[in-house]
Amino acid sequence: MARDLYYYHYVGVYNNLTKDYKFYYGKNAFHRNSWPGPSPINVNRDLYISFGGRAGSYRNNVSININNPNKYTGDYSFLCISTSWSFYEQAISSINSLSLALTDPTLGNNQAQPVSVYMSSGMYLTVIPIRYIGSPATNFSIMLDNVHMPYEYDLPNYYIYFIDSGNSPNGNRISASNQFLMTNANIFYECPLKSLTISCLNNALGVKNTICTIIFGTQNPLKADGKIRLQFSGMTVATNICKFYHTNGSLISSTCSSTADNRNLTVSLSGW
Repeated sequence: MARDLYYYHYVGVYNNLTKDYKFYYGKNAFHRNSWPGPSPINVNRDLYISFGGRAGSYRNNVSININNPNKYTGDYSFLCISTSWSFYEQAISSINSLSLALTDPTLGNNQAQPVSVYMSSGMYLTVIPIRYIGSPATNFSIMLDNVHMPYEYDLPNYYIYFIDSGNSPNGNRISASNQFLMTNANIFYECPLKSLTISCLNNALGVKNTICTIIFGTQNPLKADGKIRLQFSGMTVATNICKFYHTNGSLISSTCSSTADNRNLTVSLSGW
């Protein structure tokens, strides 16, 4: 059963020049929701993100289709994306240069950069300020670079919604929203390792106890709190004790466990 959450929801702009905050949405507003985002009101099926590719990779030219029927000029509107993984990472992800060149609407100037924060319950919120200038199209697309794809092979939950400009007749409000709950199965795929070497202190047949070192390189970054599973053929795991090191030689906190037949080993990372 979903549990209703009560909280204040603020969206604003921080001016890098004057060092001032200006709140546009949510001030003195009280919202009742059952998840970390808006209720699915004013659902717009033309509001979505085009995902796909290698699980865990960083992708360029990730397209976001925006459909906002309420276009008000002169002040900031906001595209908000709530995801169950950190897909837009500060100082890594960015707005594509073609999207930065848009003149109507405009986005991503020095005083209104996108921001991504961790909210609660495993959800992240990304806010992209957008300003309509003259007579913009109702439907348009923007692109993001270095967007972190989820580690799952199916698309995890994400919610996308658009907040009107302060110049709208009703003030700042959610004018359009859409939600995707465990949709698009198998749109992400795995990829082979960059490198893999295994060496043991004693490689002779019949040796019952030896120490082996496995060195591998991945195409995509590892999940800091993820799990690595190793399947052995021709040898078995004799212990649940292992050590996991970074390429710089630093020890990474982890635990190991093996299956009953000692042919599969799982390394559980504790974050770093």
